[in-house]
Amino acid sequence: MYILNKEQMQEADRITISEYGVPSIVLMENAALSVLKIIEEKFPDISRVAVLCGKGNNGGDGLALARHLFNKGYDTKIYLFAKPKDLKGDPKINFLICQKMGIEIKSVPSEKQFYEIFPQLFDYPLIVDGLFGTGIDKPLEGFWANVVEAINSLKSIILSIDIPSGLSSSTGEVLGPAIKADVTATFGAYKIAHIFPPASNYCGKVHLFEIGIPRELISNISKLILSNKNVLRNFIPYRKMESHKGNFGHLVVVAGSKEKPGALSMSALGALRCGVGLLTCASVESALSVLHSHSYEAMGLILDQTPDGTIALSSLPKILNFLEDKDALVLGPGLSLNEETQEFIRRLVLNTSIPVVIDADGLNAFSKNLKLLKARKGDKILTPHPGELSRLLDVPLEDIKKDRIKYAKETVKESGSIVVLKGFLTLTANPNEVIWVNPTGNPGMATGGMGDILSGMIGAFLAQKIEAFKSAPLAVFLHGLAGDLAAKTKTEEGLIPRDLIEKIPDSFLEIFKNE
Repeated sequence: MYILNKEQMQEADRITISEYGVPSIVLMENAALSVLKIIEEKFPDISRVAVLCGKGNNGGDGLALARHLFNKGYDTKIYLFAKPKDLKGDPKINFLICQKMGIEIKSVPSEKQFYEIFPQLFDYPLIVDGLFGTGIDKPLEGFWANVVEAINSLKSIILSIDIPSGLSSSTGEVLGPAIKADVTATFGAYKIAHIFPPASNYCGKVHLFEIGIPRELISNISKLILSNKNVLRNFIPYRKMESHKGNFGHLVVVAGSKEKPGALSMSALGALRCGVGLLTCASVESALSVLHSHSYEAMGLILDQTPDGTIALSSLPKILNFLEDKDALVLGPGLSLNEETQEFIRRLVLNTSIPVVIDADGLNAFSKNLKLLKARKGDKILTPHPGELSRLLDVPLEDIKKDRIKYAKETVKESGSIVVLKGFLTLTANPNEVIWVNPTGNPGMATGGMGDILSGMIGAFLAQKIEAFKSAPLAVFLHGLAGDLAAKTKTEEGLIPRDLIEKIPDSFLEIFKNE
């Protein structure tokens, strides 16, 4: 499922009409029929509908919908927020048809007339918002702001066509007054405002419909993909009956320290639950002792330690030699900010070329110096949360929170890496400019250790020779899904990382389900 901004959606419409030859009025008709389907299926007890229409194509969709509602026997009234003479093209055609059909139409071109008709709206249990479409990019003011605020005061169900009026389809920010819809029907592809908060909080339940825009056209235009299991399941390779452990890769996890031994254990257990053939964990002896109390499956490689109980730089030749015939590396969880250990991290990353996942303290080693990573050969996947990304880019945290897409792209460009920006709707940004948006996960996962598990899961897929651009979004989706499954029995409040680990197998079962 794809996500488009305003300009991309306009381009898709233009090419569909001018190059594929689909008449614009056919797209309008299909949009109207899609909204009709929602009304019939979701609100079977409603028989009175007020359709609010602007003068543009969004209003044209509303006018076409009103025709079909009227024909179906609904008590339908159109409130046209324009003068009829201002209508052009397809909206005008639908307006004239509605007139000839005898549908009641009230023109509301000014604030005075709006407040005259406003009491009538209280009599309609369903209000259809067809005032503005995806094209606005500035806050509604004056008359329109007052109209939106008045509509929001109604107790009626509000169904918005394409996007709630007042929102911009190109941002998750709320620009100003906007309709607070209970349901939104959108067409061709999701828009950014449908997915990203706070704008998404205004959309209610979003229903996506295909109305005749060619699918390959949308996929060629879109750079944002909403992760879904129907696509991601295809990233998991089929396991032949004659397979052996060597077929599923050897992953090395370099993590943990005397004070943070659990980080190693969680990363290791996340990897084991994702099907890696062999797993070796390299760390200080105390961290390995904790690991082996949790896992019989992982092998250990004891590394030298600093007086602080962290990995010493003197361990570098040993681990480099060990990695020569291995398939992937996870580096960072629980390693600490010890200066010697941070230098160990930098040298290890820059002197290997196997696929690597860099997380937590591994990322801190490259703070304000991401360009060091760009020259490194081999796949690199960085997994920062917004705070870590703030340090990596030397950018205020609030700036990153306001535009996560922008800063994920910037990190990709500076580091030459795939970037997994963790958080609600985790983003996986790729050097080819495609960004996966992950819908799974819940607030119960906002606790220490969850990211360690994710790094191990990504590493496991890399070790199995799944391409990096597939491994990252696949692991992120399964990780969030396992958290959702665990929360069903443990609750969000009671959820801990071990609960998620135990649900990873169930997340595989879920992703393989055909619904």
